[in-house]
Amino acid sequence: YEKNPNQKPWIKPDGSPAIEHRFEVMVGQVRVQGYIDQVVGDGVFVVRDLKTGKKPGGMMQLKVYAVALDKEFDFQVESGDYFLLGNKKPTQSYDLSQMSEQQVVELFEEMDAGVKAERFDPSPNPEKCRRCPFKALCIYSEAEEE
Repeated sequence: YEKNPNQKPWIKPDGSPAIEHRFEVMVGQVRVQGYIDQVVGDGVFVVRDLKTGKKPGGMMQLKVYAVALDKEFDFQVESGDYFLLGNKKPTQSYDLSQMSEQQVVELFEEMDAGVKAERFDPSPNPEKCRRCPFKALCIYSEAEEE
């Protein structure tokens, strides 16, 4: 961290580093829980998700982390990135201010309503289907045959 102080984990109020930080917060009317891989920085903070090989999927996951930190610590995080372990470096930074907390609330409330209504609409795509353990049984699978 001496060479890159902006990569140093944030120290939470309880004195522990913000690594694998467990959160449980209300997002709208939905209780959301999860783990934030890292919150790093020195003055300007970044939420970071570690990726072992899976391609990052946009900023929503990072914005959820930022919302959780705001609710739990009144802690504003404006950017986030994914750290690609294979490349040993972070992706470009995502400007999380481009997405509102209300968009996160709407997403979680829509998902919660779908689960409660037992509505599980298929959303096949070759990349997701390829990793699915049920691809051989699924009529919607778009996984390429091996």
